[in-house]
Amino acid sequence: MKVSHFFSEDDLRKIEAAVKQAENRISGEIVPVFTEQSDDYEVGNLRAGLTFSIVVAVIWLILYEFTSFWGGHWIYAPESLMVLMTIAFCAGFFLALFIPRFRICFMLGRELAESVDREAQLAFLRENVFQTKHRTGVLILISLLEHRAEVLGDIGISAKVESKDWENVLNPILQGLKNKQKAEGICKAIEHTCDLLLEKGFSAEADNTNELPDNLRH
Repeated sequence: MKVSHFFSEDDLRKIEAAVKQAENRISGEIVPVFTEQSDDYEVGNLRAGLTFSIVVAVIWLILYEFTSFWGGHWIYAPESLMVLMTIAFCAGFFLALFIPRFRICFMLGRELAESVDREAQLAFLRENVFQTKHRTGVLILISLLEHRAEVLGDIGISAKVESKDWENVLNPILQGLKNKQKAEGICKAIEHTCDLLLEKGFSAEADNTNELPDNLRH
């Protein structure tokens, strides 16, 4: 899906302007990347189906053990249980299949984090963040479905910037996703990236050139 589905033209211009403004002050390249989701999480469909099926089986066993108000005994037949479990599995599976936000409810936080991290590494290569003169590229990945973000600095950046230093960059992004102010969050993150790099000594040099495009990638 195109990035224009999630951002207005004005939003995209603001983000691009924020990158340009930041790069005029630093000797680095900031590459913001937006993705709708970092993985398809197909296993979540199966987990949803199995969860629904197990819940129905537990309810059936409780009713079988403690109630007798059904009037007939057909519902207590093993064949009925199998039919109910199959229907429940299909309901859970297809709900997860067509509703991504429901699907990731069946994924572990660790699995979501690993998917976003993997997508960030792929984006780092795909967007040529490593192809700067002094290896001072910074990737900012925003993954909408997971409501997660990740920052990766090239070796020239990571030599001076520790992982914990990126927290102030990530916080406005996550807050923006939460408040449905994605563009504002990304712009603030870019500003914080600029401030952090200046603090670490990455001031713009006399021959500072724009080595990578400034637009929001997707």
